[in-house]
Amino acid sequence: MDKFWYTRELQTWFSEALDDVKFSLQEQWFWVINTIDVQDRIKKTWKEIQEYVVIWACNPYFASEALAIEYEIGLFFPCNIIIYKKSDKVYVSAIKPSHTMWFLNNPELSELAQKLEKQLIMAIDNI
Repeated sequence: MDKFWYTRELQTWFSEALDDVKFSLQEQWFWVINTIDVQDRIKKTWKEIQEYVVIWACNPYFASEALAIEYEIGLFFPCNIIIYKKSDKVYVSAIKPSHTMWFLNNPELSELAQKLEKQLIMAIDNI
């Protein structure tokens, strides 16, 4: 089985990457629900890490379609995207919806997840 996430190295500064990712997600009809600065939260507790941000995003079309198929699917909302710095390089990663749906054994949800995944990867590739 391949990785359950999609990662791409970005050729930009971390500070610019966050805005670029948000813009690209919005271009693909994703709502940015929340942004969590993990580096800042961890630093306040016990450890220094490099820049690391989690974005919660949701595509309302796909969310409504999924809810029409299975109401409990909301347990898997929203899509998680991370932007992080590692060894002076900046990366963006997103979970692959198709990999989170496989164990539900629902062909309709699997098909929908594959379409959502294509749109999410397109958002990342357009950065």
